[in-house]
Amino acid sequence: MAGFKSAVNTKIDDYIDHQQLILPKYNRKNPFFQSNYHDHIIRNDTSFQNIYQYIIDNPSNWSDDSFHQ
Repeated sequence: MAGFKSAVNTKIDDYIDHQQLILPKYNRKNPFFQSNYHDHIIRNDTSFQNIYQYIIDNPSNWSDDSFHQ
């Protein structure tokens, strides 16, 4: 997963350079990916369906979330 993230960051930085965009580069001080995030590779349809259902149901659970204001 770390290699994938590194490759994506490199591609994004190359795109920023190629297009001469006025955007900050992504690095340890300016990450593209959310830190402390649990990465998970979806390996089968059951896993996909469980994650899909979680995403669909999650907004209705926000009122029960201790971090939601």
